[in-house]
Amino acid sequence: MLKQRLAGFEVTTGYGRGSWRPHVGVTVSHPDLRFQVDARYSGIVDDMLQTTNSNTVAVSAGAGHAPSAR
Repeated sequence: MLKQRLAGFEVTTGYGRGSWRPHVGVTVSHPDLRFQVDARYSGIVDDMLQTTNSNTVAVSAGAGHAPSAR
């Protein structure tokens, strides 16, 4: 059995100045995962359960270059 719930949001902003377009972003996610095995082999029953419940934060930044006007 595999059960996955994920909630998150992302915010990105940037501005244009001349031909360069810098931008920054922040992403926050909350995965709630559950994985359970029900395997039988060589007389062994494996019913292992693995779970995780955490928060993840990522930050991004960059710059784009527009060589000509749009």
